[in-house]
Amino acid sequence: MEMAEDIEDDMDDVIIDEESQVRNDIDDQDVFMKELLNPDINHFKLALQSLYMAKQCRFFYLGLISLATLMVIWILFEGIDVHQSILFLFLEIIVNMCILMDFIFKLYLKGFNKFFKS
Repeated sequence: MEMAEDIEDDMDDVIIDEESQVRNDIDDQDVFMKELLNPDINHFKLALQSLYMAKQCRFFYLGLISLATLMVIWILFEGIDVHQSILFLFLEIIVNMCILMDFIFKLYLKGFNKFFKS
């Protein structure tokens, strides 16, 4: 009878250990959720970080480089008359606004002093 009680006690210890391990795994997976729910965290900064770390972010930069390259080629073919094209001016404003917003967001994420020190 004592042996059966010892086995039951050992099984209870194993079950408790497995439950704590499961809780630890869940806690590790919910770090991002904890950051989202933490009122001290700047949610805009967290959203920007996840945006810059996304794999799709490279398509933004590839598109920006492609558009800028096409505009340079357009200038080479059109020459000085390119400033009269409304489409060219619109695309130029879009490219410059994207570059400016990217610079401002990176400056915001890193901080003014750290950004210009490195």
